[in-house]
Amino acid sequence: MTRPREAYAELQARPEPTTLLGALARGPLRMSLAIGAAVAFLNGGHLGPARVLPAVVCWSFVPLPRLAGLALVAALLAGRGRTTARVIDLYGAGQGPWYVWLLGLSLAAVLHPGLRPSVFSLRPGDVVFTLILAAVIAWSVVVRLAFFRVVLGLSAARARLAVLLSGALFWSAIAAYWLASDQLLPRIQ
Repeated sequence: MTRPREAYAELQARPEPTTLLGALARGPLRMSLAIGAAVAFLNGGHLGPARVLPAVVCWSFVPLPRLAGLALVAALLAGRGRTTARVIDLYGAGQGPWYVWLLGLSLAAVLHPGLRPSVFSLRPGDVVFTLILAAVIAWSVVVRLAFFRVVLGLSAARARLAVLLSGALFWSAIAAYWLASDQLLPRIQ
C-alpha cells in the first residue's frame, strides 16, 4: 500500500491461477464483509450475526459499481477482454486504504460508542473525520493509478482518465443510492 507500483508488479509476476469465483471472494465479497462489520460496529459497538449479516446484505452493492467501473475503463482504454479473473483479483488487492479506514472507523466506534460521524457537518469531530476520509480517497487514487499503469499497462494520461472515469461511476452510484433511499438530502440540509 505504501509502494503500490512495486506491489502490483510483484503480484502480477506471480503465476497464480485465479478463478472468477476466487477473485470475487477475495475482492468484492471481502469488501462487503468489511463494510458490514464496520456498520455493525458503528450501529451497535459489537459484531454478531444479527448485526453483521443485514449490514453485509445492505451494503453488498458497493463493490458492484467498482467492478462496473473497472470493466468499463478496461474496455474503453485497454481493449475488450481485459477484465479477466486475474485483473479483478489484482484490483481487489488495491482496497487496502479502504480496509484501513474501515478498521479505524470501527475502532473509533468501539472506543466512542456515541460516534455518528458526518461528512456534511461542521462539528469538530466531523471535520477530522472528513479530513481523514479525504486522505484515504487520495491514497486510494494513488493505488488505483498504480493498478491501471502496471496491471492494465495504461499510459500515465490514460491511467488518470481511468481513475477519473471509474471514480465518477462509483461515486455517482453511491450518490444515486443515497438519493433513492432518501438519505443524502437530509444530511445536506
